Amino acid sequence: MKAEIVPAPAPWVERMTAANKMLAEVADDPFRASRVWDFAEAARVYAIQVGLGVDAVNHAVAVKLKAQRLMADAVDKGQAEGKIATRQSARAAGSSPTPGVDSPTTLDDIGVTSQRVSEARKIRDAFSEEDIDTAAADASLAGEELSSAGMLARARGAIKNPGLYTSDTDEWYTPTEVIARVLKMWTTIDLDPCSNDSQNPNVPAAQHFTRDDDGLAQRWNGRVYMNPPYGREIAAWVDKLVDEHVAGHVTAAVALLPARTDTAWHLRLRDYPRCFVEGRLKFSGHDNSAPFPSMLVYLGAEVVDFVTTFSDVGDVFGRLSP
Repeated sequence: MKAEIVPAPAPWVERMTAANKMLAEVADDPFRASRVWDFAEAARVYAIQVGLGVDAVNHAVAVKLKAQRLMADAVDKGQAEGKIATRQSARAAGSSPTPGVDSPTTLDDIGVTSQRVSEARKIRDAFSEEDIDTAAADASLAGEELSSAGMLARARGAIKNPGLYTSDTDEWYTPTEVIARVLKMWTTIDLDPCSNDSQNPNVPAAQHFTRDDDGLAQRWNGRVYMNPPYGREIAAWVDKLVDEHVAGHVTAAVALLPARTDTAWHLRLRDYPRCFVEGRLKFSGHDNSAPFPSMLVYLGAEVVDFVTTFSDVGDVFGRLSP
């Protein structure tokens, strides 16, 4: 029997269409961002009520979270420019208004509560749009519903411990079996530009750049193994790696990265072979497997060696040219 694809009910489609359209038009308007937030929440509730499944629910939550990020940016910009009152300026204006001078718009004027702004800032400061998309995709893959409350809890944790979701902490050290394979292929590693510690490094390289060294500002040389921070700065690390390789400074490189094929930084790697790791990696120092898929990207001339070394870890792909 041929399976039928059941389309989502019109009300949900209408809500999400409106929310996505408004999301693209938010610009610097916190009121618009707040409306997108409400539209997406309505779509989430409807998806649950009529049983549209986790994909629909998680799509709505992702739009809601992105609206929160935009709201935080819009409010911060408005307050920096003096167009939206801060708590301090609102109190000052209320206690001693200046004759003939218009007071800045308050959050109440635009229908946005201070609690909403606080939540939005926590989400914005902890997660990029890529992080949100990845969280939604991972939740759907696991058959689970993403929740804004859960992401807010994660955001609070990330703000208290900014390194929690990056690769330069104990939580995200490269698995020892990956390092062993790299050493089997090369024998030695010349540089780890994202090292956890130069005195007790997780990767046995001849040279290490730690956070204090600012690896992005240094020149890279030789054979490089890179496991960069996985937050919003990951694009800068990918750009640096490719640029150093193209310049001839990096002769070969292996990069362990989240398999986010929908990102702009992934396009910079399109000409290089990559191994998509089967299942989820369990990073050293972490009790559970990573909540995201991983890939290993190779830059260099020894492509056959890379394929031989990693083909049993996952399928290796390369770009075909006409």
